[in-house]
Amino acid sequence: MDKSKRFEIQQDECRQSFRATMAIFGRKTPPIQVGDRFTKANDHTRKVWEVSRLWTAVDGVPHARLVNQHETLMVSVGTLNDQEFFVVVPVKRNEP
Repeated sequence: MDKSKRFEIQQDECRQSFRATMAIFGRKTPPIQVGDRFTKANDHTRKVWEVSRLWTAVDGVPHARLVNQHETLMVSVGTLNDQEFFVVVPVKRNEP
């Protein structure tokens, strides 16, 4: 199995685990998914941060790991949904 296929399988397993954990705590699954992209609000450099991992902390609060080249951020999903902190970057899709 090639690396890209293994990565896709790992992403799917991560999403399923995250959704199951959210259901246990009686919370709705946030609309944020692995691969979603954001920029920090009021950041003039316009760095694009991509969600690489989602998980729920021991207190039941969902979090996301954001990556940008060699940098990593970890923030709550609530913070990502707050437009005072982050803005969604539309994904360009190649459709036939």
